[in-house]
Amino acid sequence: MTIKSRLAIGLICVVSTLLTPILRSVLAQSDENFDVRIFILQDHELRTVDPSNGSQQTVTTTPLPLESLSTQQRQVSERILLANVDATGNFIYTLEAIGYDSHGFPVQTQLSQLDVGANSRHLLLQRPGIINFSISPNQTFGAVTYYTGTYGESVKGLCLFNLQSRTCNDVPLRNGVGNLFYWLDEQTLLIRSETIQIVDVTTRQAQEIAISLNDWYVMSAAPIPNSDDLLVSVDARTDGYRPAQFLRYNLGTHTYQQLPYNAANLENYSLVMNLHFSREGQYLLYGGGLGRPIGIVEFSTGALLNEINTIITSGWLDNETLIVQGSRDGVTLEIFTLNAQSGTVTQLAQGEQAGGIMLVAGS
Repeated sequence: MTIKSRLAIGLICVVSTLLTPILRSVLAQSDENFDVRIFILQDHELRTVDPSNGSQQTVTTTPLPLESLSTQQRQVSERILLANVDATGNFIYTLEAIGYDSHGFPVQTQLSQLDVGANSRHLLLQRPGIINFSISPNQTFGAVTYYTGTYGESVKGLCLFNLQSRTCNDVPLRNGVGNLFYWLDEQTLLIRSETIQIVDVTTRQAQEIAISLNDWYVMSAAPIPNSDDLLVSVDARTDGYRPAQFLRYNLGTHTYQQLPYNAANLENYSLVMNLHFSREGQYLLYGGGLGRPIGIVEFSTGALLNEINTIITSGWLDNETLIVQGSRDGVTLEIFTLNAQSGTVTQLAQGEQAGGIMLVAGS
């Protein structure tokens, strides 16, 4: 079974305890001291790994009640679709599908919060059709996208969920809603539709970035560390195929410049839908999504340093070291670290021992 098919059916296993001593050895070689915590989530079992001292803890979390579902729907077990963790590692947020209809789509979805220290779990939002979410850095708001009707046959909506009042207020967006989220700060959300829009969570007003759609197809964007700029991946609206191109967009002046380099090659990077900077912005991960490799480049020059066949999830342990759950050959599931500068790879786990949902706090 390939990595892609494993991901598609939501294979979730437990990571081996061998992960900790190897990871601790990797971090010991770094001159930097970042507060990083790693979590492995399998259904309702959570393993916490502190790479700085090698300690780890496994707890079983209590599932949420299913009173809102019929007896027939409850017969289908819960399944965690997505999870993310706050920067401190104190809270984990999960999106779960509970019960499935005859077409295999979730009957109900739940967004919940897990307090890691107290091992307590709280329901935040329950409604049909949630497909993605992202929690603000100060854990005040959550951006939630959902289908407004039948899965795959209706438009997507966006609402801003207030974690205190437990209300989710819709945001009017032009040209639909994509699945790209970046929180620029506690009050400002970047989201992709046909173009890139900046949403003020207080007013729920969206402003499109000033890139001419007559000249460019806008694919993705990400904030550039230590700057007021976005990196925007685009494709020129001209005849012929070429690798993706990049614009540097300033949020203050609403002006942009084209970078002096394109993506690495046409075969793998004609579309760049994913962008992920290292902590200080020296290195950049980019790629076209599932089924295409992810490239690691030096941001200042665009030089391709390495490629990874498949990334399920990843995070930066320091300014140069990336931890990846994915596959280098497209077949073997593994967790490994990669030094962006030297190219050194250290495998931490493979096969079923590398499964589960890996979350990196402090990345």
